[in-house]
Amino acid sequence: MASYNVSLASATATGTFVQESHFGTNALHDVNISTTGDMLPHDGFIAAVDALDLTNLRYPGGHAENTLDVTRLENGQLRAEVRAFMDWVVANSTPDNMIQVTVVLPTKIDIPAAQMEAFVYLLLEQYGDHITGLEIGNEYSIGTRVEGFDRSTHPEDIPDSDFVSSMTESEYGIAANRVINAAQDAIDRLAQDRPGLGHDPAILIQLGDSNGAGSAYKGNGSWDEANEAILEWLDQRAIDAIDGAVAHYYYNQSHVETQAFEGTYQEVRSLDQRIDNFNEHLGREVPLYITEWNVLNTNMNQQGMAAASTLLEMFEVMVQLETADAFIWPLQHRISNTIAGNRSEDGVDLSAGGGAFKLMADNLRPETSVETGHVEQFESIDTEWTGSNGEVETNYYASPYHDVIYVSLRDLDPGTVNFDLRPFLDEAVSVNVTRMTMDPASSDGFSDLADENGLNRLGRRYIDAEEYAALSQLAFFDETDKNHIQTTGNGQYRTYLPTVTGIVTLTGNPDSIEDYYFATETDVDPLFVSVNGDFLNSGTVALNMMPYDVAQIVIEKKWIQEGGSGDETFTGGIGMDVVLGRHGNDTISTGEGDDTLKGGYGNDLLNAGSGNDSIHAGEGNDTIFAGAGDDLIEAGRGTKIIDGGAGKDTLWLDGNINAYTASLVNGQLRLIGDGTDARISGVETLVFADQRVSVTDYLNGLEGGTVDQPKGQYGTAHDDLLNGSSDNEILSGDAGHDILVGNSGHDTLMAGEGTDLLIAEERGLYGTDASEQVYRIYKAVFGREPDVNGHQYWVTQLASSAKTHAEIAKGFMGSPEFQNTYGTTTDVEFVTLLYQNVLGRAPDPGGLNAWLSNLSDGMTRQMVVRHFAESPENKSSTYESQVDFDARWDATTWTDDVFRMFQTVFDRVPDADEFQDWTLSLSNGVSLEAAVSTLMASAEFQASYGATTNAEFVAHLHQNAPGNDPGGMAAWTTALDQGLDRADVIIALMNSTESVLATESDLKAYVQALGPDDVLEAGSGNDILSGGMGCDSFVFDPTDDGTHTVTDLEPWDIIDISEFGYADVDTALAHMIQQDDDVVFQDQGVTVVFSGVDLDDITDDMIALL
Repeated sequence: MASYNVSLASATATGTFVQESHFGTNALHDVNISTTGDMLPHDGFIAAVDALDLTNLRYPGGHAENTLDVTRLENGQLRAEVRAFMDWVVANSTPDNMIQVTVVLPTKIDIPAAQMEAFVYLLLEQYGDHITGLEIGNEYSIGTRVEGFDRSTHPEDIPDSDFVSSMTESEYGIAANRVINAAQDAIDRLAQDRPGLGHDPAILIQLGDSNGAGSAYKGNGSWDEANEAILEWLDQRAIDAIDGAVAHYYYNQSHVETQAFEGTYQEVRSLDQRIDNFNEHLGREVPLYITEWNVLNTNMNQQGMAAASTLLEMFEVMVQLETADAFIWPLQHRISNTIAGNRSEDGVDLSAGGGAFKLMADNLRPETSVETGHVEQFESIDTEWTGSNGEVETNYYASPYHDVIYVSLRDLDPGTVNFDLRPFLDEAVSVNVTRMTMDPASSDGFSDLADENGLNRLGRRYIDAEEYAALSQLAFFDETDKNHIQTTGNGQYRTYLPTVTGIVTLTGNPDSIEDYYFATETDVDPLFVSVNGDFLNSGTVALNMMPYDVAQIVIEKKWIQEGGSGDETFTGGIGMDVVLGRHGNDTISTGEGDDTLKGGYGNDLLNAGSGNDSIHAGEGNDTIFAGAGDDLIEAGRGTKIIDGGAGKDTLWLDGNINAYTASLVNGQLRLIGDGTDARISGVETLVFADQRVSVTDYLNGLEGGTVDQPKGQYGTAHDDLLNGSSDNEILSGDAGHDILVGNSGHDTLMAGEGTDLLIAEERGLYGTDASEQVYRIYKAVFGREPDVNGHQYWVTQLASSAKTHAEIAKGFMGSPEFQNTYGTTTDVEFVTLLYQNVLGRAPDPGGLNAWLSNLSDGMTRQMVVRHFAESPENKSSTYESQVDFDARWDATTWTDDVFRMFQTVFDRVPDADEFQDWTLSLSNGVSLEAAVSTLMASAEFQASYGATTNAEFVAHLHQNAPGNDPGGMAAWTTALDQGLDRADVIIALMNSTESVLATESDLKAYVQALGPDDVLEAGSGNDILSGGMGCDSFVFDPTDDGTHTVTDLEPWDIIDISEFGYADVDTALAHMIQQDDDVVFQDQGVTVVFSGVDLDDITDDMIALL
């Protein structure tokens, strides 16, 4: 057994990085997707996509050229197959995990430009959020070449045929020019018709390929002439539209002489030279797209376990070529290079190549911190090694937090690789080693890919007489076994045995099949074995490897960032950060992981995120957000704002306990002494120089007896729902998409990172798009308005992205209420009921027939309902009722009514409890008439009005209700004499235009006099803030990047933008503009939309600058 002592000799950064888009796959029509019935992807394909987390798909593969004309429209709509697949894409996407699709447009058939344009227009109009690429044709030169081939009819329309002739470069160039211009016409027309959509997928043309039978340059290998010949047929508009160049990358080197990678042009397939040459002819740089890649299906000497290291090498090539997208081919198929099993699989059956692909997909993908937005990317590193002798191949990737190294034994003899880890261990905290080898239970010596019943087998491979002779020397070979050898009628030989060069003898004198190792057997399973050891101390790992085994070494390390003397910003991410700010006013955000933050000198902002962090504020006026986790905080000296966040946090102070004076300010503990002024929340333990004490015990020991510790709820790095109580509380969301809901107390809601919803009272978000959409889907599905609590729940789910509109509709349609109305209906009855219940009219014949056609072509009823709900007709017809619904249940609608009601009835303002109780009652469904009647039944009312005549009653009301014209008193008296209810007069006078205008300033002064209510602080992300009733403060600072929406700014609310440093209110107002019905504030990357507000209504006293 050979032994290799492998050590790093040199490492050079390439500046090329692994991208998420490198982990794509082909979704092949009729192979991975049903052609009948629901026309959805097969269960096995879906399982494989999920297992490998593949969100970048190429559809329908090369089948667009010969089995499925995607451009064909049915009754002016996309054909059923395309709609079914794209509907599946939409249904299985989330805002944070969108499935993206590159669609292949046919070129080998002369599809009319108008038909191509119509298809692309509809595709982008309906599914443009998911379409990232339009690939112009597939393998133009590959396949049989027939001179004069009739390209007028797609093979789909020719019975029992899927043949289409390959093309010359000139033929392809002419077709590509037509298709690109048609696609660009569609993109341009859609941009004009629907400017808000902004769909502009990449247009991808094929590189010249002189290897195919159709190429005019086959034999001389001139991709230069091929590229030139294609591009010379494109007009300038088509040239300008090209966004990328496409190649297919199939590894065809058989390695018969040596298993080592030698860096030859065959291994790279000259892709580097081909893309450079293409760009030279194009006159500008566009990236390479590899829309199919794998070991070539017929390269049997590199299948099985050999494929694993070959794919690792190919992936490195693609990364270093700065490939934009890469799509493995095939994911599942009845073919020798399948990644995840046979096309008949119901689940996932990874091949050895699939195992290597999974290792990379699981460990090399970019990962974004949900807390800081930092993206961990893996850079491909060029390396030289000693001791490998070419038989040990190494692929190395590095990120700030991890080194990932793949070690492959490219030798047909087992061996031991002693791998030197020491160059990678300086900042390492852990080493994890996994060896991927062949699962011996899966090996039977046959490359047949058969299922348990022997079905869906691969065809036997053809061999020559020389290999037949070599196979016949194997101890287990059986001339009578047709799996071993089969002679065809014309004297050719076929076998299911793998290549003879890949059959390894394990013993000196083999006498049975068990004495052999089948290194290139196609259908073996990978086995992942953990390799254990004290690698951090030993500095080496010993890998006992079978031929073509692969080992993955993942080294987790600290990312150390150091500052200087200036004001600097440091951003960490998902791993273990160590950030030393040193001098200057620094901003440090470290996100997930157990991090160390040292502010040093200066006024620093330290945001540690989740994890058990160590935070050293240093000298200066610092703000510390410790985040979720059990954190250790050293305050240092200076003015400090310290928020411990969730977890059990400990604050260290330099002085003895008696050196500090304590107070509670706005629910926060404040400690002053020994050069420190600290405002503290979310901390559980204080450690002074002379003793350690819990915050609760410390507060209870203060002068004046027991003091309640400030109540608070603190979120995590995940998506949290924090519901307040009737107490005054702090609700802090931290990272994630959080929903913070206050209650009747004076609450402080702090958004943190992520897209958060801040609702200061029990309900909010009225007037938002989510509120409108939920109202309409209720009306569409149930034929009624939402109940108020159901509406609020689904609005928060939709606005927070916890549920999509499609998921809400699906849930509603599964309810008994929906089923009772629509469940057993025919399609005609279903659509007719939708017209009646949603649009309030009978269906027109054209509309009815169109929807019936859509349903018969595979559109789901859920999709039909969603189309009805969001149709322009339904939006228009429900607009007024939806606005009325929001106003009815929104507490901020009723504050002025309650004030004027008391003013008119009692000639006084309500006390604080009356104001809150009546506002909540009206917003919870009590009618204004019932409220006035209740006041009229009170002793206070009876004492003033009980024995009055109608004339005296009206006179008294006019005196109480300012602004009303006394000239109308006689008319009101006459109406009362004729039977009008006194409550109606009260409501009319209190809601008159004169009364509303006359009480505006008094109402504002009244609410302000009640004192501050809730504080809503935005964070980074796109937050929605609903203050509810009361004098609320909406707080924004320059670190709150994103677009935030305030749904209910009232005249007595405060816009706190003190951190922006404006000298005066005029300077602040200069950053606000009127946009339609809203006021928009923009500065320093922060946008705030104040919904339904006129700029003139934002007065100086509403803006806080200090």
